[in-house]
Amino acid sequence: MARDILFYNETLFMNPEVFDFDYVPEEFLFRKNQLDEIISCLRPAIKKQRPVNCMLSGAPATGKTTSIKKIFEELKGYKDIITACINSRIYNTTFKVYSEVYRRVFGFTPPATGIPLTELFSRIIKKLTDEKKVLIVALDDAVFLEDCDEVIYQLSRANETYPGVKIGIIAVLSEKEKYIIEEKSASVFRPRLIEYEKYSENEILEIMKIRAKMGFYPHVISDEILEVISEKSSEQDLRFGIELLRQAGLEAESKSEKKILKFHVENAFSKILKTSKTKELGKEELNDAEKAVLKLLGEKEKDSGELYELLNKKIEMSYSSFYRLIEKLEKRKLIEITEKNTGKGRTREIKKA
Repeated sequence: MARDILFYNETLFMNPEVFDFDYVPEEFLFRKNQLDEIISCLRPAIKKQRPVNCMLSGAPATGKTTSIKKIFEELKGYKDIITACINSRIYNTTFKVYSEVYRRVFGFTPPATGIPLTELFSRIIKKLTDEKKVLIVALDDAVFLEDCDEVIYQLSRANETYPGVKIGIIAVLSEKEKYIIEEKSASVFRPRLIEYEKYSENEILEIMKIRAKMGFYPHVISDEILEVISEKSSEQDLRFGIELLRQAGLEAESKSEKKILKFHVENAFSKILKTSKTKELGKEELNDAEKAVLKLLGEKEKDSGELYELLNKKIEMSYSSFYRLIEKLEKRKLIEITEKNTGKGRTREIKKA
């Protein structure tokens, strides 16, 4: 009689790294159009010409970061192109960004102290011009970079200010987040917009099938269970679905089961949601900056530029930090943000909820 239980030293996972958030799949489904557009922007770099800047826009977990990683992997074969993919959640200051770019250009990290930012930038530019290299910088989750606007401006202007230098920028920003780029920077940045739609339920199912086939041993999960996971994931996003798939596998292992069943998925789903609910922003105390915004708003709405200037007189911060602050207040339903067309451009009107 065949065993139907999993022993303590056995596992359902053939390749567990397939379920990691930073895993880059060999088969990247449903993003050919976006990849082709990015490649079109970067193609001039192969001829030692300045790339076209681009902005990848879309909801989280729609393939933007994976697109950059896939293309940068392909560009490794070109000795005259240097790529730097910057995670702006980690490298969230101008100095940290340029230190990481420096590491990619020179092959080693500069001293953490004792070198001015201007000197760091100058060394990068000199190296690029002396060796006739093209630099492509991707600012992933750019909204988390404290001085995102200034970094984009400096990198964009370098092409005009320093003869011979060729730098391309890829900024990952959602449609709403693009407001952190001010008019002065936008006039030199001028990116091509590449949009990423959310994956449909059917697309999520196809991706799940491939991940399950690569990550689990044969016969661990059925197509019917994958359909259940895909249906639940379509209400969230692909990243949620991959994590649900992983945790359903762990749930089955904890019960010594050799197959993932529906109740394993349900248990994993409820635990993930429970974790999410404990992190609701509305339960947090207001900090000084948040209190100041609400006080400045009073009973009258203000446009984002005016509110930023008033707040900056009380609490000095970059526009990127201000943007994240008002987004957080909106999520907590403490303020309302309305996008308006002024005739000269678009702005955001902010008022208390």
